[in-house]
Amino acid sequence: KAQQVKVKMFADVLDLGYDALLADIDAIFLRDPLPYLACFPDADVLVSSDHLHNSTVDGGLELATSSGATMNVGMLYVRARPRAVAMVREWDDKCSSNLNFWEQAIFNELAKNGGGIDVRNASLAPRRLFPMYRRSLVGGILPVSLFCSGHTGFVQRMGEQLGFDTPYAFHATFQYSGTRGKKHRFREMKVWLDPPEYHDAPAGFVRYQPALDEALVRAPWVGVQDTQRHMT
Repeated sequence: KAQQVKVKMFADVLDLGYDALLADIDAIFLRDPLPYLACFPDADVLVSSDHLHNSTVDGGLELATSSGATMNVGMLYVRARPRAVAMVREWDDKCSSNLNFWEQAIFNELAKNGGGIDVRNASLAPRRLFPMYRRSLVGGILPVSLFCSGHTGFVQRMGEQLGFDTPYAFHATFQYSGTRGKKHRFREMKVWLDPPEYHDAPAGFVRYQPALDEALVRAPWVGVQDTQRHMT
């Protein structure tokens, strides 16, 4: 039910004539994303992605070919233009008509089906913006190295590997243990503020360093020299 309410509120804001950025509650912004989003005035829709690989390294949008991966509406920017508002209203209608639907799946269906996305005609900035939603809107995929999923942010640390100082956002996807797991992932990245008592357990803490067999830390995969290099 919360998903449907979220989409309706988003549509209502757009109806008022305001461009809007929709973010899930488990997405944390480390920098103001609005100046970045303003760099792409031709885009009607900019959305994050569940893609596990980056297609660009310059901090710009992903290539249009990345639009084949699942678009993640946990970070979604829409400009209040008539065609874009119409898409969000249709999204709202479909979500409201069946509470068992997953709003992200419906968004992807609207964006991609009916000849929606046409990467062959992606030509802007260069080949990074593309037609979507019955080819009536211009869309773009936010860089997975700067608008990070749980995998590209927490596991791969892609932004760090590419030399970026600070991502714009972390979205706590691709992890387990529910809310506690999400909090701990943020904690590991030093973006979660705990109360002092969290770090002062009455019984203290246990530190354990296992003695691992050499065969367990030397990976046999081609191009990977050891476990440490594989993880970083």
